[in-house]
Amino acid sequence: MKNLKLSASIFFLLYMAVTSWALAAQPVTYKTLNKPVPVDQPDKIEVLEFFWYGCPHCYHFEPEVSAWLETKADDVVFKRVAAPLNPAWGIHSKFYYTAEAMGVVDKLHKPLFDALNSGSKEQRAELYSKDGLIQFAANHGVDADKFRTTWDSFFVNLRINQAKKLAALYKVTGVPAVAVNGKYKSGLGLAGSYPNVINTINQLIDKERAGKTAITASSE
Repeated sequence: MKNLKLSASIFFLLYMAVTSWALAAQPVTYKTLNKPVPVDQPDKIEVLEFFWYGCPHCYHFEPEVSAWLETKADDVVFKRVAAPLNPAWGIHSKFYYTAEAMGVVDKLHKPLFDALNSGSKEQRAELYSKDGLIQFAANHGVDADKFRTTWDSFFVNLRINQAKKLAALYKVTGVPAVAVNGKYKSGLGLAGSYPNVINTINQLIDKERAGKTAITASSE
């Protein structure tokens, strides 16, 4: 009996050692926030993507995001955040939130990404001015006068201020960056590759979903 107890103790210690080693060997692909950020829909799982149109990494990440959106579950809410982390990005934040206010993001989002990252030098230069961006929107079938009016609207300025606040709360210093349900953040620097960022998002969604299920079960 004594030998059996000793064997069981040794087995348990070995199991704990292997488990600890396995956990330590796993790459850290996200950070947990010390203070959770409030989300708009607590009954859903919120995923945010912080981006800038002129960022080549964001540009190459976009196809991964688009493919992921095709498979996104109904309990997941996805939002893009065009936070101007420095003054040079402000013009494109205005563009995004103007397009959002007019309901034409789908019409303009990819074309602007393409133009700023694979267009000619002359074309890219034009897309760093208000008039150039309004003309770009018009070239893609959007009412230029309405776009110009919406550009300086209260709603657009409010959305930019909200984006700045979110970036500060999540301590985002570079893009692309993602945040999951107000608790976690990741990005290319942490995950190492674009597919790994998507894998991390899915991992954290599963983690949050399991937590919600456990809370629901315990309350029944």
